[in-house]
Amino acid sequence: MSNLFLDVRALPAPEPLQQILVACGRLQTEVDTLTVYHRCQPCLLSDHLRQRGLVMTIQQANDELFILTIRHDKRSCL
Repeated sequence: MSNLFLDVRALPAPEPLQQILVACGRLQTEVDTLTVYHRCQPCLLSDHLRQRGLVMTIQQANDELFILTIRHDKRSCL
């Protein structure tokens, strides 16, 4: 099991999306997770993740911190 962390809050667009997708490539097993700290709710990320068999949950901590948790979609692993 691997828990990866990535903070993209200080990066200008489109670097957060690019960095997140690169990090997603390191999710090898269905129990691996990637936690991302982002300054906004990413609008383009969901489709990219879906194409890779990944899902994301979003928790808004405050106006400037969104915590994304990305993992393999267990439904696609069946």
